[in-house]
Amino acid sequence: MNKSILYTFFLGICLVGSVQHINAQSFTMGPKLGGNIKDLQGKGATNYNVLPDFNVGFSWNYTGNSSLNFGGEILYSRQGGRLRNTIKVTSRTTLNYIAVPLLLKYYFWSRTRSTPFFFAGPQFSYLLGAHNSLAGNITPQFKKTDVSAILGFGIRMQLEKIWWVVDARVAPGITNISQAEPTVRNSVVSVNTSFEFGSKKRARRGLH
Repeated sequence: MNKSILYTFFLGICLVGSVQHINAQSFTMGPKLGGNIKDLQGKGATNYNVLPDFNVGFSWNYTGNSSLNFGGEILYSRQGGRLRNTIKVTSRTTLNYIAVPLLLKYYFWSRTRSTPFFFAGPQFSYLLGAHNSLAGNITPQFKKTDVSAILGFGIRMQLEKIWWVVDARVAPGITNISQAEPTVRNSVVSVNTSFEFGSKKRARRGLH
């Protein structure tokens, strides 16, 4: 898990560098942390229940001069669920992903210091590994890639030279993640917070 988090932060640093190279004044970016309520759904996951977990990584946001904007994230996200079988034996399945949400955001009040926003978009994920508390390594049972749909709501607040962002989202899985039939899909509800850094002068001309 520690290596996965390091990989996520390395990718985030690379993203920050590339974004700054393009046009540092047009972007804000920073670290992100959230809590997941994870579950597995579908015909192959009928006995699964929700479990708490977390995600961590980086977020970035393009702040243009309109209410409609674009942002993205690179996250290490722990997904999965809790299985209770017919003899009441409980096991926990953890799926470790690098997740990349690409989000279209609509800001309701674009020129205030605190503005609520709505967002939606796809999330593309790559499986780093899968573990079950009873069976151990179960990575071969799951596909390497996953696609989810994200829908959420948040608020963005300007605090001197940084922006504090809080959001809540649902991320139902679209694709089957199981290598065998029947179908299994990820399902995640999360509450997240991030601190973003950027150009205050440019931001005032747009969203801030």
